[in-house]
Amino acid sequence: MIIYNRIDECIKNAMLSKDMELCEVFRSIKCAFQNHETAKNAKPIDETIEIEILKRLRKQAYESAEIFKQENRMDLFEKRNFECEVLDKLIPDAPSDEELIYIVKTAVSEIEKPTMKDMGLLIKKTKEVFPSADGKTVSTIVNEMLRAVI
Repeated sequence: MIIYNRIDECIKNAMLSKDMELCEVFRSIKCAFQNHETAKNAKPIDETIEIEILKRLRKQAYESAEIFKQENRMDLFEKRNFECEVLDKLIPDAPSDEELIYIVKTAVSEIEKPTMKDMGLLIKKTKEVFPSADGKTVSTIVNEMLRAVI
């Protein structure tokens, strides 16, 4: 909950600096977090959930920006583009493949006799270390490592 705890302070700082566009972006992020909290069967917000929410917001902003650009609505395009820039700064960088391979190798070495059934466990351990890692990339690396060990 690193980002979630800082959002109120970011809103306050944006308001003090009279940057209403930035304030609006942070308010939409806070709203997305609160919507997640109040949704039925929602998991508690942790770093992984924060990143998922931010990535979803970024994807929506990029798609909106593209549509606005196609429709020649440059005022709205610039607004969404600014939102994308702010979200890009908040989302941590994804780990490199080398870092993922190292973590997966470490996790595989902890298992006595690794099998393909351990794939879910290895993916979960890797995502705990790197919550911003792309799930498909992690899955591919875990699959390759397990095939090499078996």
